[in-house]
Amino acid sequence: MGRLTGRAAIVTGGAQGLGAGIAVGFAQEGADVAIFDIAPAETAKPVLDAIRAAGRRTVYCSVDVSDADPPPLGEVLLAAVGMCVSAGRGQPALDLLVHLRPWWERDGQIAVLSAGAAIDLLGDTGMLEEAVGVHDDAVTCLEEVWGSSSFPARIRLSALVLAQLAAAAATAPAAERRLLAARGERFSGAARDVVEDQRRLGRRLGVESDAWLARVEAEGARLRWTCGVAAESADSLVAGWVAAVTAFERFGHVFEAARSRARLAAVLRAAGRWEEAGREAALAREVASRLQAGPLLAELSGLGMGVGAGGGAGAAAGGRSGGPADEELTPREREVLELVAAGRSNREVGEQLFISAKTASVHVSNILAKLGVRSRTEAVAVARRRGLVD
Repeated sequence: MGRLTGRAAIVTGGAQGLGAGIAVGFAQEGADVAIFDIAPAETAKPVLDAIRAAGRRTVYCSVDVSDADPPPLGEVLLAAVGMCVSAGRGQPALDLLVHLRPWWERDGQIAVLSAGAAIDLLGDTGMLEEAVGVHDDAVTCLEEVWGSSSFPARIRLSALVLAQLAAAAATAPAAERRLLAARGERFSGAARDVVEDQRRLGRRLGVESDAWLARVEAEGARLRWTCGVAAESADSLVAGWVAAVTAFERFGHVFEAARSRARLAAVLRAAGRWEEAGREAALAREVASRLQAGPLLAELSGLGMGVGAGGGAGAAAGGRSGGPADEELTPREREVLELVAAGRSNREVGEQLFISAKTASVHVSNILAKLGVRSRTEAVAVARRRGLVD
């Protein structure tokens, strides 16, 4: 997709989207940029203006390929992009990795795209170790291809693995959560090392790397918070996800902005800021529905917030329907119930919802009374039978 030679860069498919971000990134690193794309010249005007605003020269070539068969490398690159789309939609695509893996040494971008898609596909189906294995294979390969362990795409791959570790931690027992948090430091540290090395070499990260770096920081904080190994404040978690949303919107990555927004909604919900959470969830849901992004829709559904007017606490209370007692639970009691179902103690519930253990205990007592049970175990069984929790 892009190649930097000296102080000149050639970017194919750089008129918009991911390619445009790469082109602007090269310009910000001090390169003149030539862009080849099938889109008409007017489509490329924003990226050309951005390159010139960075003080660099640019030329745009619109190419007619309507009667041409794609070259093998281009065809494989398109397949890698297709794998990303399938991963976003939750469609089976892991078989493609077998065919794409031999091309990783030919074009690093194929490795980045297909490995990232595989990390999501494997992690979303509970195959965390296999997802980490794909990450490690890609990093080893790209170190050889690009001759360095500090390549910016490593930030992206680290962010994707951190997201899967955080998702796994949500339902893991306490001992396993501590291990997941420790593993997360490896990926957060690798991303920070890339940034430090790039700065030491006098290189500025582009808008894409900036977005993924914001995501690394937000996912790392989410993992530590979910694992209960660090006192992450609600304000710092919210700020991290706001930064990730803003960075991906600036980059122009609609899907990743929506995915970041869903996780912002989750933090706002945990902090008791239900109206804000409802608004962010509704914005993310609109994008997920438009893109047919099944895993993201499932993630939003897990927040238990409907799309009612205002998206506030009332919407949160009506997220699932399971019987008369279901309607009596407040939004906060629903959140406590979900954490109790995940095996969290009152102290851990309090840490996740930014409340005291004593307040968490009061909520648990209220839940038991409303469900007509005497123990947490009974409450979880009743809640699952009524569809209040997964």
